[in-house]
Amino acid sequence: MAEEAQVQAVEQVAAVEAQPAVQAPVVEAPKKVSRFGEQKVVEIKQEDGSVEKFTLQYPGIRVVLDIYDNAQMANGNLSRTAFADQAFAEVVVDPVKLDLDYFDEHDGFNELLDQIAEFLA
Repeated sequence: MAEEAQVQAVEQVAAVEAQPAVQAPVVEAPKKVSRFGEQKVVEIKQEDGSVEKFTLQYPGIRVVLDIYDNAQMANGNLSRTAFADQAFAEVVVDPVKLDLDYFDEHDGFNELLDQIAEFLA
C-alpha cells in the first residue's frame, strides 16, 4: 500500500509538471507624472479688440509652495500684490520680466492672476 501511495504521488507530480506554466500578467510600474516645465498659453482680450498672450510654465511644487507661503499675510489672506510679483517672476515666461506696472496700460490683470492660480493648483 505504501508503494501504491508513492506511485500516486509521483503520478500527481508528473501531471502537475506536464501542465503548461501559467504566466503572471506583466504589470508596468506606474509612470511618474511630473508637471515640471508644463506650459499653458493664456489669451486675454483687450478693450481695443487685440489679444495679449501670456505663456505660463509650471515651476515645480517647491516654488509653487514658496509663492503661496510668501504671499500669505498674517491674517491668513493672500496678498495679491505679493502673489502677482512672485508669480510673474516664477511662472510667466513670456513676456519676459512681466510686472504689475504692465497692467497700468493693459487689461486683464485679475483674469491673468486667476489663470495663474488655476494653473498652479
